[in-house]
Amino acid sequence: MKQYFQFSLKSVFRVPVSVFFTLVFPVMMMFVMMETTAEGGVSGGWPAISRCFPVVLAYGLLPLSLVTFPMAIGAGLDEGTMRRMEYFHVGFPVILASEILANVCLGMISIVVDVVCASLFYSLKAPAVYPGIVFFIQYIFAWVAFMFAGAFIGVVLKSSKAITAVGMVVMFAALFLCGAFVPFSRLPSALQVVGRFFPAKWMIVDSFQSWSGVVGFDWYCLALSGVWIVVFAALTVLVYRKAHQRLRCAVRGIQ
Repeated sequence: MKQYFQFSLKSVFRVPVSVFFTLVFPVMMMFVMMETTAEGGVSGGWPAISRCFPVVLAYGLLPLSLVTFPMAIGAGLDEGTMRRMEYFHVGFPVILASEILANVCLGMISIVVDVVCASLFYSLKAPAVYPGIVFFIQYIFAWVAFMFAGAFIGVVLKSSKAITAVGMVVMFAALFLCGAFVPFSRLPSALQVVGRFFPAKWMIVDSFQSWSGVVGFDWYCLALSGVWIVVFAALTVLVYRKAHQRLRCAVRGIQ
């Protein structure tokens, strides 16, 4: 696993689109949001950037989870890289875990870049130690849930064009339904119900309550993210094994 993880880590940083949308795009969106929409501060002495910051993180992490990461999974399957690894006794669950960890490393760098830029340009107010730990644990857990959803998209579609199209639709739907473009409270009640089934709703709307120390762990968010991880992990492995079995049967038929 260590060697494949190192290979995945190098591959992640060799994709310019992935690096741009994960590291540069959220910083650009931060400037746009703060210069055009953010005014004043938030009650309790928190600057406006504190309310915008969770949304900025989502702008970097969701494209990584639902577009660039699935494209890497699809390319590995389409080119046969992942199947060849089985000759070295590296199973698909290990490969999937390595790919996710490599992309999590890129995502963590994105978080650090966002924190530094928000602090330098807009005086981001850091939370206390415990609220900060609670915030990042929940945020990363919710984000990883989208990583498994992205893995499922990559395994099912494989084609980079199809993955880009579907991933973009899912990403913008999640951002819209969870309040990134329009305040969540202004959405129709039916859309609010749908939005509550996305972990991004906590990431974008509710996470400030943890950042500011008003509430601790959101157990609904943790449970929902856990369900996403279990369901999409199981579906991803199942689809991969089914496709692998069909390929083996086809090869035997030719022989």
